[in-house]
Amino acid sequence: MKLITNGKTYNNVTGIINTKQCTVYLDSQHDIELGEEIIFTSDEGVMGCTLKKADYKVWKCTGNAVHINVDEEVEPTPYEPTIEEVREEAVKSLNDATEQTIYAGVDVKTSYGDEHFSLTANDQANIGNIFNAVVMGVEEYPYHADGKECVIYPKADIVSLYVAMQTLITKLTTHCNLLRQFANSCEDKDTVKAITLATELTGKLAEQEVKVLASAKAQMDAMLAKLA
Repeated sequence: MKLITNGKTYNNVTGIINTKQCTVYLDSQHDIELGEEIIFTSDEGVMGCTLKKADYKVWKCTGNAVHINVDEEVEPTPYEPTIEEVREEAVKSLNDATEQTIYAGVDVKTSYGDEHFSLTANDQANIGNIFNAVVMGVEEYPYHADGKECVIYPKADIVSLYVAMQTLITKLTTHCNLLRQFANSCEDKDTVKAITLATELTGKLAEQEVKVLASAKAQMDAMLAKLA
C-alpha cells in the first residue's frame, strides 16, 4: 500500500492499521516527518483511510517504522530487511534506472544537425524497422527527432541512429546485468544498498563487461562493413 503525508507519497508500505493504533513499515525511507494527517491507499491509488494527528497521543516515525496510538507510548522496533529483500530492491532499482535511461534516448549528428531521439519501446521498434528497410536496400526514409516534424533521412543518418541506439542499449543492459550479479552475490547489506547504475564494476565482472562490449562492437562493425 501507499502512505501519503506532508505532500509526499511513500510506496511499498506494510503493516497493521486500525482506528486505535497503527504500526507500518516504510520500504526504504527512514525518520520521515509526519504531517497533520496520514492517508493510506492501495498500490493502485484506491483510497483506504485517513488518520489525523489530533486524534492520537503517539504520532511519530522511528527509523522506518511509523507508529500511531491513541493511548500509551510504545516504542516500535524498526523493521530490518533481510539480505534477500535488500538485493531484490537493488535489482528492481537497477532495472528501473536502466529502462528510464534508455528511454531518455540518444543524441545523434544527422544531416539536419545535432538531434535528440527518444528510445521508448515503440521508438526502438520504429528505428529497428527503418534500419531493416535500409538493410533491404532503401536509400532514405522518413522519421522525426524529438519535438520536430517528420523529414526524410538519408541512409547514413538512419545507420548512425541505429548504431547509437544499439550501442546505448548494449552498454546499459550489460552493465545492469553484471551489477545484478554483483548485488545477488554480495552478503553485505550496506554495500548492496549503495549499488546504483553508476556503480563501477571491479575484478572479473569488469573484465567480463569489457569483453562483452568489445564483442558487440566487433559484430556491429562487421555488419556496417557489409552495408557500406
